[in-house]
Amino acid sequence: MKEGYSSDALDRAKLLVEFISNELDGVQFDGNVRSALVGSYLNIATDHHAGIILLVVSGLIAPPFALLRPLMETYVRGLWIGYCATDETVERLVREEKFDPKIGQMIADLEKLEAFSAGALRGSWDSQNTILHDYTHGGIALLSTAYKSDEISRHLDPGVMDSALHFANAIAVLAAQSMAILANDEAMAIKIRDFAKTHVAA
Repeated sequence: MKEGYSSDALDRAKLLVEFISNELDGVQFDGNVRSALVGSYLNIATDHHAGIILLVVSGLIAPPFALLRPLMETYVRGLWIGYCATDETVERLVREEKFDPKIGQMIADLEKLEAFSAGALRGSWDSQNTILHDYTHGGIALLSTAYKSDEISRHLDPGVMDSALHFANAIAVLAAQSMAILANDEAMAIKIRDFAKTHVAA
């Protein structure tokens, strides 16, 4: 095990990046503004995931953690625009580049729908919100990755990066599946699910 993560965890994440890139390359959506926004947000989420993995491969520690919150928030925004936003909200977002609801409200709106009523989004956000905010905005948890034994040194406790990779992988899989659903490609959505079960799940 490298400091903070296992090579197996990183290998699985790299496989997922390659798979998602290959599967979603050239995917097409309906030509309306809402679909374009949703597809863009979900695609950015998968790009954040790929960026996280690239940074880990490069041997960096703090930057991958800083991207975890944007990954989650971008995914939720895509879902919310697709399932909850009114036409007026979509038009205002395009016209004024103004995004009103906070992520907590977006999750609450989504979980009123049957597809998200199990509470997985809320559970993920509530359990990770504080630490994700800390990592993104330079809190103590992030600083601890750069300081060890009275010296500046890249440092992670065992398994910390594994947990981050697992979280990032899970969101990336959900974002990719959502893109397949947006494209009305059920076969692709199933293929992504099955790949994740076989090659990504710990």
